Amino acid sequence: LVEREAPRVVRYEVRVEGGVQIDGIIELTPSSGSTVLRWSEEGTFGRNPILRYTALSLDELQGEEMDKALERLAALVR
Repeated sequence: LVEREAPRVVRYEVRVEGGVQIDGIIELTPSSGSTVLRWSEEGTFGRNPILRYTALSLDELQGEEMDKALERLAALVR
């Protein structure tokens, strides 16, 4: 975790050997008696051609994992 603006924003970084760098943010915004959660990530995969090729399918794979995590979070707050 690299920054927080409680209770609405959390920023984080993931650094992996080989030049992989992921920056993420989770934002909570009050909206008509509920809260909207926005979670996004972006990153780079260094110069390793295999990692860069793998990154082409990462949007779909990571998106599925983010959806699952958000579903678990929604179940906790219901």
